[in-house]
Amino acid sequence: MACSLPGSCWQRSGTEDMSESVRKLRHNFPMYDDDVLGSHLLQAGNDLEQAVLSLSSLDAEKTCSLIPLDLPCCRPDRKRSGRPQKIIANVLARTDHAHLPLFCFVLLITVSESEKYRPGRIVRPIPEDRFRLLGDEKGHFWKRMPSALPEVGHVVEIHFYEEDTADYLQAAHGNYPHQNEDLLCTSLILRSRCNLQRNVVARGALLSMAVDHVEQRWPWARGLGKFKSVQPGKFIWYVSAQQKHLPSVLVLRQHRPQEVHFKYRSDSSDRVCVDFPAGRRRRLSDVAVTAAGFNRHPLDLNASFHQKASDVDFLFILGLARAERCGPAGFNRLAECSEAHQRRLDPEDYEEYCQILLIGIIELRKVPEFDGAALVSQSAASFRPGGSHTMTATSGSTSRPN
Repeated sequence: MACSLPGSCWQRSGTEDMSESVRKLRHNFPMYDDDVLGSHLLQAGNDLEQAVLSLSSLDAEKTCSLIPLDLPCCRPDRKRSGRPQKIIANVLARTDHAHLPLFCFVLLITVSESEKYRPGRIVRPIPEDRFRLLGDEKGHFWKRMPSALPEVGHVVEIHFYEEDTADYLQAAHGNYPHQNEDLLCTSLILRSRCNLQRNVVARGALLSMAVDHVEQRWPWARGLGKFKSVQPGKFIWYVSAQQKHLPSVLVLRQHRPQEVHFKYRSDSSDRVCVDFPAGRRRRLSDVAVTAAGFNRHPLDLNASFHQKASDVDFLFILGLARAERCGPAGFNRLAECSEAHQRRLDPEDYEEYCQILLIGIIELRKVPEFDGAALVSQSAASFRPGGSHTMTATSGSTSRPN
């Protein structure tokens, strides 16, 4: 039976402790949680070699392929000079399109064949062929299907060519913060489920990259900003679109969950936004919640959130919307103006910005002896056979805010 993190206690026949064997399996299979590793070890009778073979077989199974929307029937093959790369990653957050059966999501890399996209990095997969052929906003999304819908923690396999993303970024897409996470891929396969709470490696990576103050990644005035919304008393928080060196995804520790407040975006909207502390003396308000699953009444969300506050550490996954231009008086965005109005305006007179969104919330049950201690080591010794890099968890300490 499994016990709390870290060093989950696994026993066979009530006497034999298999914790050390589970720890060894994490090295080659960091994408799976301890429940998966322990169950395969139990089935193998605590034979480490047999458990590795069993997990390798699981690792080779193809489950569900994710696909783009509305691909042309006849599409030319792209010729590339490089070789395809493979990444194994865990889902951190998913956003469902407000009106169409589409979704996008961000991933935490745990195993990689690429020197550029290393374990511990966050990426946003984009379907390469859909974007290359049609180039519209739908090209950033994947088709929503009940049989292939990734949830937080799920294990995903990505195949990609680095030159696809390089070509993509040489165009205007490389001028925005999203260039740091966008990854164009040729195929994306949903492998298996995973509980991030039970995945020591992924949990450690998240805690090590999380910040206590939003301005540690998005500095005030040089990145972070806000302006008054056309809705009275509300603000739009954003990161300047010109600051392309800043990340488009940020993991924020929520140290004061009792001050988090969900609400409707307006009196006439059924969509939710949130006010929350974002570090010392900084509070973000009216931040749109686009995380999948947050479609309940704000009263229910607040009650559930505050009920868990004493037992759970919350990590807020903040993401940036695609760049838009501010609008003239009476409009939040230039695109909201009529076409006739826009023809009388010079777009260059209006600054580009990327609105801050809450794209996910990860709940990690508090473990006193763990206390945010798992850090990620990406040493040269942490290689899988075949040249893949993996993450390993090591003990350490994580500083708390003053």
